[in-house]
Amino acid sequence: MSKEEKKPAGNASESAAESQGAEPISNKKSLRGEVKIGVAAAIAICILGLLFGTHVLCIHQWSEATCVNPATCGLCGQTKGKALGHKWKPATCTLPERCGRCGEKRGHALGHDYRAATCTEPETCERCHVTQGVALGHDVKDWSVSKEATCTEQGMKEGVCSRCGAKVSEAIPKKDHTPGDWEITVDVTITSSGYVLPGEKERKCTVCGAVVDKSEYTVDVTTSQVNALSRASSYLDMGGFSYKSLVEQLEFEGFSNADATFAADHCGADWMKQVEQKAKSYMSFMGFSRSGLISQLEFEGFTSEQAAHGADYVGL
Repeated sequence: MSKEEKKPAGNASESAAESQGAEPISNKKSLRGEVKIGVAAAIAICILGLLFGTHVLCIHQWSEATCVNPATCGLCGQTKGKALGHKWKPATCTLPERCGRCGEKRGHALGHDYRAATCTEPETCERCHVTQGVALGHDVKDWSVSKEATCTEQGMKEGVCSRCGAKVSEAIPKKDHTPGDWEITVDVTITSSGYVLPGEKERKCTVCGAVVDKSEYTVDVTTSQVNALSRASSYLDMGGFSYKSLVEQLEFEGFSNADATFAADHCGADWMKQVEQKAKSYMSFMGFSRSGLISQLEFEGFTSEQAAHGADYVGL
């Protein structure tokens, strides 16, 4: 047999093993290698789990640093850097020192340092300028009146403050009005049936003349006054009565002077219209000069003004 044809003894044994149905040695080696790798991987996983579980290894989750604590891992508690430290704001009158970051306080508020009140300013804090109370106001011992007050204008007085020496001027209030007597501005209206519509009256200040009070007024009417008023109305319908002649006519009818005067006062007569009718009546049956007609009308009880108006009315 030539050298090329010789086979190694090992190969011969492998061939013998293969011929006997045994597993090849190379496959056993491969299997043992895989087992070693698996074991190594399991050991590595266990080691990593142990390292992470005991925080020897950590994927840090850092919190922000605070005034008293540095940045800290929320998983393992490891820190880095330094705490920020408090950032103190100065104390004020009403607040103690306080941290501008976390709000922590220390010490006490300073309290207000009040400056005494003056004539024009209340107590005032020297630090923060808050005030309490009111100003004292000026204290004038002796006033001199520079302008007297009236019922229409304020007056004025002057003096010097005994505390601060300032010159002080102060208004003097207006005086009250001085009411006079009541005056009738709108007379009551009384119908011939005796119904009374209220009139108006007012009072004026006796100093300045201003109206200081107004009021309605009414009157009580008696039966005899109502009767006199009714008769006066009928006479006025005839025309040509003066105030005086109407009173006289009512008295002639038997009414008292008081009732007759009441009727003449409240009958609502227009005495200018009455004198016009009387003048026209005289001129219709007799010739009159102007002065003669005026004299006749005055004799009838008309006033000089009313008589002159009557003469004017008829063209004299």
